[in-house]
Amino acid sequence: MSQGLSELMSNERYEHRICGAHHNTVQRLRLALKLSSLEIDGQAMLVKVAQLLNDSRAGLAVGTALGKVYWQLIEGTEDVILFFIVDIVDIDTKQITFVRRDLPNMESLFKHIYKADLSNGVDLSNGV
Repeated sequence: MSQGLSELMSNERYEHRICGAHHNTVQRLRLALKLSSLEIDGQAMLVKVAQLLNDSRAGLAVGTALGKVYWQLIEGTEDVILFFIVDIVDIDTKQITFVRRDLPNMESLFKHIYKADLSNGVDLSNGV
């Protein structure tokens, strides 16, 4: 299922919050884009998200503020979706977290995933 950022933000099923992305996550995303390995890295990052959220169903997308989606794994049944808007400046790279409104632990899920470090031990010293 293809879900663009505007569709997710207008979806009444989810509440969303925006924060700056964790520095290590930004570096990993940039490295994956540079090496054209976003699908592999995205899958690994999604596993990390599931671990952080005690195996809640999660989705992940990476794109730009102008609407281009580089990669996504969103089926439409997720409890939590992370959408990263990548920018050339670290502070402008955003993590938008979507959590289903009907979950009793919605606030807890937001807290667990705030500024998530999804680098997962990847060597980020290759320079990006």
